[in-house]
Amino acid sequence: MLVVGSGGSGCQIADELVHAGRRVYLSVSRHRRVPRRLWGKDLYWWLDKMGRFDVTIDSFLARRWPPSMVVTGVDGGYDISVRELAADGVTLLGRIQDGYGDQLSVAGDANQVLDEADEAYPTFLDAARNYARTLCGEDLAE
Repeated sequence: MLVVGSGGSGCQIADELVHAGRRVYLSVSRHRRVPRRLWGKDLYWWLDKMGRFDVTIDSFLARRWPPSMVVTGVDGGYDISVRELAADGVTLLGRIQDGYGDQLSVAGDANQVLDEADEAYPTFLDAARNYARTLCGEDLAE
């Protein structure tokens, strides 16, 4: 099976397929890796409290939305990452560039996409820590 795109839906589909014993190829796309839960609160609680749902397109450089956050709600939700999917047996591919007949052209950008996604994790943790520090005056450790 080829799953195109490593946003939340693509990763969830790849995760379910590989755990059902299917051979899975995942064409990675821009995404951000974040924790599903942090200090006892769900990711969406943090996003709401930090005002992330109040942001407009005009606040982003060149009016371009940031990459999606990779989360799953399966079994109540858990952390999911493309690197973990690879460790579970998913074959990672770069971005699909073109296709003709039974041929696909695949970019060689998978590692770059994964590195950029990983950079989002500590950035989110820092933002959550700063919010918690402002809210309750405490430093929170993971």
